[in-house]
Amino acid sequence: MTQPLRRYAGSTILVVDDDRSNLDLLLAILTRAGIVNVHTESDSRLVAARLVELDPDLLLLDLNMPHLDGRQVLGQVAEFAAGQALPVLLITGDTGIGEVAGAAAVLTKPYDLDELLDQVAALLAGSASS
Repeated sequence: MTQPLRRYAGSTILVVDDDRSNLDLLLAILTRAGIVNVHTESDSRLVAARLVELDPDLLLLDLNMPHLDGRQVLGQVAEFAAGQALPVLLITGDTGIGEVAGAAAVLTKPYDLDELLDQVAALLAGSASS
């Protein structure tokens, strides 16, 4: 596999999902694609602290999680970003979810690898130009 995201190698991505296998898969995909700083979190209650700790360039976020769901986490992202752009790619198993306030894009599981990488590249490109 080539590294289609290598130009964004210095970007920091936080992946939040309560399913460890989803986190491991996304970590492997993003790392192989060229991103060096990929961090994962399985407990949505810890996302606010992780945002402060990591100051990510992109957040990949599951919608349906225990404790705080993706919509509640999006509220924390809005507080953290305080008017600055922090793109969020919402990844969900809910088909037909449509747009979700606070998410820059929505990807439905199971997702196509090329579509995932294209979305990540587009969001990181937009984040770099803001």
